[in-house]
Amino acid sequence: MSLHQGRKYKRFCLILLLFVNTANTANIKDWDFKDIEISGAGGGGWYQRQDASLIISPYETDSDKTLQSSFQGAWKIGLDYSFFEKTLPYLNRLLLGLNVYQTSTSLSGDVWQYELPQFNNYHFKAPIKSTRLMLDLRPGFFTWHSIEPYVILGIGVAWNSMSYKETVTASDVNANSALVLSSHTTSSLAWNFGGGFKVALTDKLSTNLEYIYAILGHGSPADDPGAVRLGTTPNFTLQSQSLLLGLSLRL
Repeated sequence: MSLHQGRKYKRFCLILLLFVNTANTANIKDWDFKDIEISGAGGGGWYQRQDASLIISPYETDSDKTLQSSFQGAWKIGLDYSFFEKTLPYLNRLLLGLNVYQTSTSLSGDVWQYELPQFNNYHFKAPIKSTRLMLDLRPGFFTWHSIEPYVILGIGVAWNSMSYKETVTASDVNANSALVLSSHTTSSLAWNFGGGFKVALTDKLSTNLEYIYAILGHGSPADDPGAVRLGTTPNFTLQSQSLLLGLSLRL
């Protein structure tokens, strides 16, 4: 783990301790199982288009020009605790949750050798799967006809797994020169931003629809032994958007 990553994880731990300390010192009722919610959601997600650089040697740097990312499934499961119900002005409650999310996609595009469009000799595909553990804060503002709007603010850690494969697109280029790099997992500090609507179905069961924008850090494939030794593998900045439909059960 790099020094920069270590500082990020320390920051996450400090924020987590701050939330715990707030829960212990605030003037709220004792913790009760009836304030705990179990939740799950599923839907779809897509990633922002991001380009990357691939350093083949000191004399050659290629550009991966991302053309698209596929729309694929996304899901989350979590455990939430409700604070300050009906005790704060303009808020119904604060919901603090520990959630596991997973999103995936496949980036694809063109490879420009020497970062020049006239040397567009390869096509690449980079499957990505991101799993993250998030501490989410969801303030619920008011209730109107059993509907409660809320916002989502979260911080956590993402584990991003990515592989990489090129195919030759030019007839005069040796097919064996295309790179194939196996899957590699990197960890990064992650952030969630979004909002949604919660609809009460019964006293204990509710459904919700939410949009989440996630900053997931970076992903890169492995620099495989036996392959051409690279200066650096392609390193993609990962940001995703998800639309999730879920259910919550209050104990």
